[in-house]
Amino acid sequence: MKCKHRFKIYGRVRPQALLPIQSRFYLWEFEAHDGLLTHLTATVNIPNRDDWPMTTMSPKPGVAALVNLKAPHLPFIQFELYTIQGLLSLFGVRSIDVQKPELEWIAENEEERAALHIHSFKSGYTEPDPRSMPLLPFDLLARSVLAAEKAHEIEIPLNFFRRSLVDIFEKQYIEAIYDLYFVLETAFGNGQTKKGAILNEFKTSPGLREAVDRALRDPGPAVVHEQRVRHDYELKYRCKSPDDYLRHIVELRGFLHHHTQRRKGIWHPERQEKYETEALVLQAVAFNVIFPLALKYLDDQEVVALYHQNIDRFQSGPS
Repeated sequence: MKCKHRFKIYGRVRPQALLPIQSRFYLWEFEAHDGLLTHLTATVNIPNRDDWPMTTMSPKPGVAALVNLKAPHLPFIQFELYTIQGLLSLFGVRSIDVQKPELEWIAENEEERAALHIHSFKSGYTEPDPRSMPLLPFDLLARSVLAAEKAHEIEIPLNFFRRSLVDIFEKQYIEAIYDLYFVLETAFGNGQTKKGAILNEFKTSPGLREAVDRALRDPGPAVVHEQRVRHDYELKYRCKSPDDYLRHIVELRGFLHHHTQRRKGIWHPERQEKYETEALVLQAVAFNVIFPLALKYLDDQEVVALYHQNIDRFQSGPS
């Protein structure tokens, strides 16, 4: 039995030739479409029957079967891929989707074919049905446009927050921490950059302390609804005071701002998932900061009056 691990390549690389590459443990093969690299596969022998994928009948009603996917070599292949994508970045590869491979099990005889319950597996993300989403009131759309001139004063922290949303959607949690920290630094840092000085500014900012306190009590659905993240949050943050949290986030940002391979436990740019909980809790803090700031402009009397003028003009029809 063999298992082929197939990884998506992002970038524009036009290879001169494509040939199989046998390394110490794996057979590597590149794939291309229209002359450009699209995938890299790693195939490995799995002679041990215990390492083959299995399905069993499920005892739960409504669940047909339990699927036990086994890919014992995957962590070691991923470990090599982090270096491979770094080397290939010198020649035009932007990234390799290391975390979501397609798996294919290849039987080499009839006995293996009969024992093979699953031939391939692929995971992915599907956007939810738009009809399942709550409707955004039109007045918020309109007032966001009408408030833009005055709200230009907070455009920079707003866009740091917006960038963090993109970071988190793309699971780039370290980058999200950078952008979310800048929201706090811009709003409350008073131009300070040294760790002790900015921590003092943060601790003496009532608005920030309130935002932290609210986030620690209610970190939001992204934390609460995901069991793994909620458990991590309970361990790390449930008993923290606002002062504890502010000290933690200043130290974390300093830790993530520098790098040396001499330090044990140093952060890895491709191990973003390690900082998911930190990013999501910091996002809750930043939201508690930025939303009240935005409301000052969205609820501005002139903005609201201009919105109603637009509605009245629309309802009265063309003059």
